[in-house]
Amino acid sequence: MEIVKYSAEHKDDCVLAFKSNLDQFFAASELDEFMAFLDTQALNSPYFVLMKEGQVIGCGGVSVYQGISYLCWGLVHRAHHHCGLGALLTEYRLDWIRSENLSDSVKIETSQHTQGFYARYGFVVTNVVHNGFGEGVDQVTMVLDLSSVHA
Repeated sequence: MEIVKYSAEHKDDCVLAFKSNLDQFFAASELDEFMAFLDTQALNSPYFVLMKEGQVIGCGGVSVYQGISYLCWGLVHRAHHHCGLGALLTEYRLDWIRSENLSDSVKIETSQHTQGFYARYGFVVTNVVHNGFGEGVDQVTMVLDLSSVHA
């Protein structure tokens, strides 16, 4: 496994990984937003891809807004779920936030299907919008206080 900085050559594989997670983890309406993110922000921000044998199998990034770090567009291709790769990518991004000393607070907007995953890291639910991302996909806002969590 290797985690590298995103580049335009990774786009198609990132889109395939995203599409593999449609319906349960992402709403179809989010695909265009994700592709626009890859074309613009991902190229100029800390956005990373998880590689296995030269193939992109996951991706995820970090952004900072008003002194708060955000985990953004994190996902692993569905064929590689339940292998610890989501944990690897999440821990990498949290460690990156710590190493860059970006903030003491990390926020994520995720779905009800992955909120339990992030709760294992100490993220706490602060808001839920039913069908906030699309039909059947709630928008769950969670926050992690890094100052109270050991690395």
